[in-house]
Amino acid sequence: MDGSVRALFLVVAILGFGSVTCPAQGQTAPGDTAAQAAPAKTVRPAKKPKNKPAAAEVAPPVPVVLPDPPTPVQQIQQLGITQCVDVMNKMSRETLNRNYDVQSGWNRDAPAQHVFQSVAVLNSPQSTPQDGLTALVATPTPNGSCDGVALQVFPLAGDCASVQKLMEAGGSTTRPLINARIMFDASGKRLFLVPGFGKTCIAVAVDSTFGAPKQ
Repeated sequence: MDGSVRALFLVVAILGFGSVTCPAQGQTAPGDTAAQAAPAKTVRPAKKPKNKPAAAEVAPPVPVVLPDPPTPVQQIQQLGITQCVDVMNKMSRETLNRNYDVQSGWNRDAPAQHVFQSVAVLNSPQSTPQDGLTALVATPTPNGSCDGVALQVFPLAGDCASVQKLMEAGGSTTRPLINARIMFDASGKRLFLVPGFGKTCIAVAVDSTFGAPKQ
């Protein structure tokens, strides 16, 4: 989700300072006739300011090069699940848009006749929290086509009420579902906001993809 609410914490350290008074050099006790005047202080020339080294330039983030075709697509091609290639390609390119790694599962005896699933963990250092999860499921249909389901789970740093207000400002509508909220965007796609531990929120998106019947 592009607009995520981030919590900012400010730590203030309060330091106490004390002072100690010391006698000046050459100072004597009152009534001491043998006291001599304190020697004059030696004036040292002011130090010339040192030239500070120029700040090092921060290198821009290295763009992430994603597998092309996406890893789940490569896997079903190798397994011979040809009728699900287009559906898996569409779902993968819509959801696997940051650095990721996958763990997939399929039927070992007849992979082209059964469901294929791939679970990806996605990582984005610029986000807080950094990690999310996407599950992609594709299954061949009797008419030679393929149906797919994409599930995305992303923990957010902010609370669900703040995320809801942000999305409503962007035109989304909401509906309660027990303690969760369902957000509907302009195209009708759903985003579930589920309260997490403390004041955190978990965003869950579910979408279906239907392949065209084989001609």
